[in-house]
Amino acid sequence: GGDINAVAISADGEYIVSGSDDNKVYFFGKNSSTSLWSHDKSNVGYDVSSVAISATGEYVAAGYVNNAAGSVYFFNRTGSSYEWKTTTQGNINSIAISADGEYIVAGSSYTDSPYTGRLYLFGKDSSTPIWTYSINSKQIPSVSISADGQYIVAVYAPHGENSGAGIIYVFSKDSSTPLWSYTAQSQVKSVAISADGEYIVTSSYQSEIHLHNKNSSTPVWTSIDLG
Repeated sequence: GGDINAVAISADGEYIVSGSDDNKVYFFGKNSSTSLWSHDKSNVGYDVSSVAISATGEYVAAGYVNNAAGSVYFFNRTGSSYEWKTTTQGNINSIAISADGEYIVAGSSYTDSPYTGRLYLFGKDSSTPIWTYSINSKQIPSVSISADGQYIVAVYAPHGENSGAGIIYVFSKDSSTPLWSYTAQSQVKSVAISADGEYIVTSSYQSEIHLHNKNSSTPVWTSIDLG
């Protein structure tokens, strides 16, 4: 097998999913180290960069990278045959799924100029995005979605570590127009949203942590130079 690039566990602790650079997604039950199933894309050379699993393990989403093109695959827990797949414009860096599995959000980035970062929102029943949002000269290192799928957050960062400020965007699932955005002092690398969607936290390469309420672009607080 290859290096494990990503793991996720269902909220009830019953199921685990992993993705590796041997082009495989592995699905486990908590009672055995032997996978219940795996999905192999080694014939086309796509590494698995990120995985997500719904609260009860009913659904799994996986993001893949392969040079300038990526893909998203959507599975249910009954087997390795996917429900749907789609090719994305740019490699998938991060993927997240709502608790009930109804919504999937994925962030992609081109590896070459103009380094466009593109955010995708999918419903579980179709490989056609509900909407997309893109910015040139930015990549998307991290995305997150609230448990009910109502709120989506993504960070857009310049290409290359420490190469400029990052931007935090908050969306409703109903529109590709951001509810608000916030420009950090340095490049943002990770984002998470609380299950109820009320709070958003981000981290940066310059030891910043920002806490936001979903209703305001002004941070509740910012911690700088930790440690």
